[in-house]
Amino acid sequence: MVNPLVRSDVIEEREFQTKIADEATEGNTLVVLPTATGKTIIGALAASHFLYNYRDRKFLMMAPTKPLVEQHRDTFLRVLKLRPEDVQVLTGELDPEYRLHLWEDGDVRAYFATPQVVRNDCELGLDLRSFSFLIFDECHRARKKYAYTDVADAYVEKSPHPMILGLTASPGTDEETIRNVSDSLYAEHVEARTKDDPDIAPYVNEIEVERRFVQLPESHETVKEKLESMLNWRLRKLYEAGVLEKNPDYAYKGDLLDAGHDIRYRMQLKQLDVEAAPLRKHIVTWSCALTVWHTHDLLESQGPYALRRFIRRSRKSGKKSHNMVISEMEKRGILDDLESLGEHPKVEAAKGAILDKIDEDPSAKAIVFTEYRDTASHLTSELKELGIPAARFVGQTDKEGDPGLSQDEQAMLLEELRTGDLKALVAT
Repeated sequence: MVNPLVRSDVIEEREFQTKIADEATEGNTLVVLPTATGKTIIGALAASHFLYNYRDRKFLMMAPTKPLVEQHRDTFLRVLKLRPEDVQVLTGELDPEYRLHLWEDGDVRAYFATPQVVRNDCELGLDLRSFSFLIFDECHRARKKYAYTDVADAYVEKSPHPMILGLTASPGTDEETIRNVSDSLYAEHVEARTKDDPDIAPYVNEIEVERRFVQLPESHETVKEKLESMLNWRLRKLYEAGVLEKNPDYAYKGDLLDAGHDIRYRMQLKQLDVEAAPLRKHIVTWSCALTVWHTHDLLESQGPYALRRFIRRSRKSGKKSHNMVISEMEKRGILDDLESLGEHPKVEAAKGAILDKIDEDPSAKAIVFTEYRDTASHLTSELKELGIPAARFVGQTDKEGDPGLSQDEQAMLLEELRTGDLKALVAT
């Protein structure tokens, strides 16, 4: 029997998805499927069981990044009969006290958040016992200090009947790693498929992958080195203070995020202002380091256009860390350097690949996936200048000066791509 919450006219019926979703309603389950085989749909089908049968309880889906969180929210609104007021996205941009208020909103049935937000809010008093079902997307991250393990522990400890679903395409390459992920999520059952399994093979298309490598120009490398200098002394300061555990020479962004969690946790334990004062200095250093790391990533992976847009928004934010970083960038001449930097080479590479394909086959169409909306806007404009009918394809969430797309608008763009009125979609 089809769950009344499922929009059966929207979802293509796939037996393996229904079977796995049914298994996920029976016990804690780890699902391992190839990319693009509908793991989110399985999550929505399983969640519909709990939302329909346990109407006094809530549901939570987590994903590692905000764009992915918003994407899942949009998918659930599309495939389940949920109203916009039934769902809530919670991110670190919201004040923690306001987030705690939103967790208690009696009208919200389904929550979507990053695991760091959930972990932090659990430490501030969030009680997960009111949730009937939790989904951990990209759950191969549920190892060591990653927030997923803390959230799973808190949920199992508090909830009388915890139900967990983990989704991943890459749990690991060895049995021990897979077992660690499974144990971290208290999984009692593993549903795994490869592209060659008979029930999934009809839905897996062979993908021909061509990798094109680009080299950052020397001018970009010079600015990147200045940003690395700004970042390294802050990482060194956090390391010497015992806040950052890993040597800065070998630290990853995840290590810095873990350090921020540890600082906040230690601040909560300090009852007197005099005890918390040193930690407040560390949190400022940490915030600046995170901002610099993000600017570095934008320059290296997106280019000067996206970085300049981020700097403009940062100036308006009024955040102390943003102001401090921008001031130092100005003193080091980085802002002047940015104005003279040319295009990121991968933009030209993407344009060239699309032009090559259309020259080869005039009926060809392209979908370009990018991480940030700013890049999507920029690349769309570049393609239009080449005479290629292109459109930006983003989620429903409105951002400052950047409106999202409604479901009707998204459907219209997909139809225009299907009919050939559009030759390219640039999507986040």
